[in-house]
Amino acid sequence: MNKDQREIHRKLRILQYADKIGHVAKACRYFGIGRSSFYRWREASKKHGEVGLINAQPIPKRVLSDKLEHASIGTPTSTSSCTEIKPLHESGCTFLLEGLSGF
Repeated sequence: MNKDQREIHRKLRILQYADKIGHVAKACRYFGIGRSSFYRWREASKKHGEVGLINAQPIPKRVLSDKLEHASIGTPTSTSSCTEIKPLHESGCTFLLEGLSGF
């Protein structure tokens, strides 16, 4: 039994237990999962069967870092130093630089 099959089996067992006892919250507490996860799994199981219970591939960290790199606060010309970024408050950079001078 591979990793995906074990995960499918675990989720099916949780879904079946909740149906058996008729109480989703108790089943979720017993297995230590959130109800939002339970309902997401139940919906995926109804739509796609067992295949819907396979864990999705995680988003690569490189993609997230690329998206964060393009996000900005204020008007940056370069992210290399605080003096090149237009601060949200006039004393923002000065305050940070004075605070860091003690280190």
